[in-house]
Amino acid sequence: MRYDSGPRHRFGKLRIDGLERYPASLVERYNRTVTPGAPYREEDIAALQTALQATPYFRSVLVSVDRDAAPDAEGVVSAPVIITLVERPPHRVSFGAGISSNTGARVEASYHTPDMFGLAGEFNTGFRYEQKRQTVYADIFFPPDEARHRSSVGVMAQATDIQNLKTERIAVGGQQVWSSGALETRVSLSWQDERLQPEGAADSISRALAPNLASTWRQVDNPLDPRQGIVLQGQVAAAAEALLSTRSFVRLLGRYQQYFPLGRLDTLSLRGEVGYTIADSRNGIPQEYVFRTGGTGSVRGYNYLSLGVKDGSAIVGGRYMATASAEVTHWLDKAWGIAAFVDAGNAVDSLSGGLDPALGYGLGARWRSPAGPLAVDVAYGQRSNEVNLHFSLAIPF
Repeated sequence: MRYDSGPRHRFGKLRIDGLERYPASLVERYNRTVTPGAPYREEDIAALQTALQATPYFRSVLVSVDRDAAPDAEGVVSAPVIITLVERPPHRVSFGAGISSNTGARVEASYHTPDMFGLAGEFNTGFRYEQKRQTVYADIFFPPDEARHRSSVGVMAQATDIQNLKTERIAVGGQQVWSSGALETRVSLSWQDERLQPEGAADSISRALAPNLASTWRQVDNPLDPRQGIVLQGQVAAAAEALLSTRSFVRLLGRYQQYFPLGRLDTLSLRGEVGYTIADSRNGIPQEYVFRTGGTGSVRGYNYLSLGVKDGSAIVGGRYMATASAEVTHWLDKAWGIAAFVDAGNAVDSLSGGLDPALGYGLGARWRSPAGPLAVDVAYGQRSNEVNLHFSLAIPF
């Protein structure tokens, strides 16, 4: 018995339908997989559809090929690629509410337009009021350039009251992001002015103009629900007193997360993080560039940012940080699972007495939501002798 698979297919020209406000070149900038003349592959079609659907410009995207295209003299079909689009509304106002185990109850409102000044620039502005943190922001995201680099600028004002440390911060900056295979690179420059008010200690003002380079390498089987693979990230930022900063420093941060399948359903995940701010003192450095830890996504069993340096009765950031975590998830079915974990870590300002890691361990429930596994954990902090509830979206950084 013989099966006729039909003529060979390759991609033809792109045909884009449904554009009203945007040029066809905008769509082509997001196309990294479908090249006219290349052999037809279903996964390339799916990747283009996913990339366009993830943009802020389109409500719906359908990518297909013209099945009625005729073969050429060599028996090869060059099938046109049809991209059918429905654009999003030019303006959107949204309201939301929620709760976080780190920062408490939350309400927020935002305004969004994906076509600022008719130039396909995405503009977001809004405010977010949380029990421990309040934020007002405005961001502009530009469409990818010809090299597929994505640029953005933004401004933010934020106030926090966490672990008896009050901060007031204003920040402005810009960044550019690009990807090459599994590697994503982010270059940014930000300036911030921060006032610290630790309870029981003197107030201070910190300023920093800091360039930052961050690279993330992802090699996982599923970005939203990985069972196997690894994610690595490295960051370096720097500031100088001669350039609008109250103290010179270099900040280094490394992150590691790896997933191992156990049997048919279960998963072991390992996570680690180390940070070091090179400076002669932590004083005069904004809290973003030193380290506190504890809470969801860090050392469970402890309150959010409760592990750090004591200043009066407040916890402030130190120059050294390390955390580690091991977690096993057993899936009861396709949607629900249970997890057991052990976390450890701390942040200090000197290594003369060692890092003295705080240990936390516990159990949790997992639910595979459409946005990724939702985690609810109950953890005991061995040092604090307290039980804490943590919940988060358990996807890799």
